Amino acid sequence: MIVASLVQLTQDNVEKLNNNKIYLIDYFEDMYREMYDTFPELKPFDGIFDNRVRNRGLRSYNGTSYDIKEFDRIRELAEPAVFIIVSGYYEDDYAELQRYDIPDIVDQTVYYYANKNTFIYKGYLEKYMETPLENIVVFRSGPGSAEYAKGTDYSDNSRALFEHMISNGYDRKWEMVWLVKYPEEFTSESVKYPGVDFISYDWAESEDADKQDRYYRVICLAKFFFFTDACAFCRYPREGQVRVQLWHGCGYKKRKQNDICANKYEYMPVSSEVYADIHSKVFGLGDGQMMITGYPKQDWVFHPIADWHERLGVPYVDKYIFWLPTYRKVNGRGSDMSSDTLNTGTGLPIIDTEDELVEMNEYLRSNDIVLFIKLHPIQSAEDIKVRELSNIVIMDNKAFSEASIHVNSIMAYASGLLCDYSSAIVDYLLLDRPIGVTTDDLENYQKERGFVFDNINDWLPGIIITKFDELIDFIGKVCAGEDPGCEIRHRISGKMNKYRDDGSCERILDRLGVTR
Repeated sequence: MIVASLVQLTQDNVEKLNNNKIYLIDYFEDMYREMYDTFPELKPFDGIFDNRVRNRGLRSYNGTSYDIKEFDRIRELAEPAVFIIVSGYYEDDYAELQRYDIPDIVDQTVYYYANKNTFIYKGYLEKYMETPLENIVVFRSGPGSAEYAKGTDYSDNSRALFEHMISNGYDRKWEMVWLVKYPEEFTSESVKYPGVDFISYDWAESEDADKQDRYYRVICLAKFFFFTDACAFCRYPREGQVRVQLWHGCGYKKRKQNDICANKYEYMPVSSEVYADIHSKVFGLGDGQMMITGYPKQDWVFHPIADWHERLGVPYVDKYIFWLPTYRKVNGRGSDMSSDTLNTGTGLPIIDTEDELVEMNEYLRSNDIVLFIKLHPIQSAEDIKVRELSNIVIMDNKAFSEASIHVNSIMAYASGLLCDYSSAIVDYLLLDRPIGVTTDDLENYQKERGFVFDNINDWLPGIIITKFDELIDFIGKVCAGEDPGCEIRHRISGKMNKYRDDGSCERILDRLGVTR
């Protein structure tokens, strides 16, 4: 059956739906609550369909458990039913639904709930319908507001591209706007960049009319949007608006969901042909949407910050080993971003006990080395049970945010890198220095999360480390000036990065036709 029409759920049509089974399309609890607050007469729904892998399975809502199923299971329905799409991307869901075999018992009208944000957004689009686009560039980084972590809203590839544009005079032609959580935290940046506006993405639903007007003026009139995760804020583009998903990098981990994003943004940069193929499949993008340019933050690798010791409080020593572990729950505690749990006495891979930490610290001290551990952006230093040691420095994203530093901008000071399945490995390959890959939980990680490569071991560009003595051995070789794993690294490096320079930002802007 071809679905005939898409109709907004309103007070005029809501009650007639109660004579049928009601199935919701997409799993968004906050929108469910808002919908039932708006239409309390709507009977409880009977089930949920969602094509995103991470959302399927048993979920509880208002004390009732629902088995969320993929769209393909719709054909199993056996009683008269109606669909209500509860998502800001209702047009995409509507188009996707029409690809499936829908039983004749389903009402050919599909309803959608327009929440407060959608209603306001659409109203401003109507207001600006006849107004030409302006030379405005909007930047945003980090996930959606519900997953906000301090420092993530002014970082990553968006910030790297922004700083490049500022330093190269693009701001003389373009009005630049940052969408952040708390604009009041960016007073120093406002002084440093007087022509740049920092506004809150929460103003999208502000009760303050002036703030709402400021927000939607740039949303409706900007020519370019650059972001590193959340993209729903510009989900209804006007003709001529260009949205670029800069993402976080090219790594090894599978995404927790494989969405079809072809209509969510126009372009996505990657570091090589290998990753163009991978990301086009993972994100559901067409070949023409992939930009093999390198990532903006990879340019930082070639321009390290000179005063990083003072800003981060790191001691001066002869050599530094950087360790950038990816996110894991620690002893079962932490965000659901990862189902993989690290069960060690320290909260770190490989190093299980405090005695091993003390032994490691003494080895580092005697060789004038600092092991500098930068935690994942959503990992707290409180998760790591390590007492203060002279030559092991552990910092979380909060410390980097307060120092206004990104790890790529100091990566060049590392004589060697310890990592696992993170995109940091691909960035560090640009320096052609030793890499140690910690894989003590590889089998479990493969089972719980998975990798973008089937034969993961063939793509790890460094010495494999699974035990404490192997960790010591790697650090010792780097300290002695050796280059462990260079043959492995050189075999893989070119496949991961097409370019080995600081030109990624300019390549992206050239490809998009953004001129000074």
